[in-house]
Amino acid sequence: MKNLKMLLIYVACFSSKLCISQNVQLSGLYISFGTGDVLGYGVGAGMTKDLVKKPRLGLGQFLVGGEMLFETGTKEPKIENTTATEIAYQEPFFRHVSGNTLWAKAVYHPFHKFLKGFHIGIGPTVGYWKRSSEKSAGLRSADDPSSVRESILEFDNGVTVGYRLSGGIDFRISKKVYVGGRMDFSNNQKAEINSSLGLKLGYLMN
Repeated sequence: MKNLKMLLIYVACFSSKLCISQNVQLSGLYISFGTGDVLGYGVGAGMTKDLVKKPRLGLGQFLVGGEMLFETGTKEPKIENTTATEIAYQEPFFRHVSGNTLWAKAVYHPFHKFLKGFHIGIGPTVGYWKRSSEKSAGLRSADDPSSVRESILEFDNGVTVGYRLSGGIDFRISKKVYVGGRMDFSNNQKAEINSSLGLKLGYLMN
């Protein structure tokens, strides 16, 4: 509970930047948790402020801010009419992950005129994650053709800290609105390596 309260405090601190934010962005993500072990999806809501007053060669924009990400994924095994062979030797096993992550980020736009929408971002993360996985499995009745898989699950819930990298490109569709794509990579102290592809929609407040 103490860790969850700390996460909420961090969220409140970054949310206060909204009133001075120049850039508000929403993203939808397709995620590979681990090395493709679990697939899922996520959404992100972020806000940043540009610190560059006059863009120049090698420094189009330099933004700082934060993003809140909500991510989830699951991998489900065959439950009904399964066999002992499928349980013993065949994937998938059951896994589920879901979490809320706060990403404090700096975003660098290296180009002023050519590919001005291209950018890279990096920063630390803190999040609260819930994980469940199959510790072992068996059959309720191995001789019954409608036998059902029985599983013993284990759980790992708690706060994670790590970092996140992102690269992408934006395209203006009006003076204040832009769309784009992004590719992210993240890691944490549990050595959970996740990657994602996504689309985004942004609005420039100034």
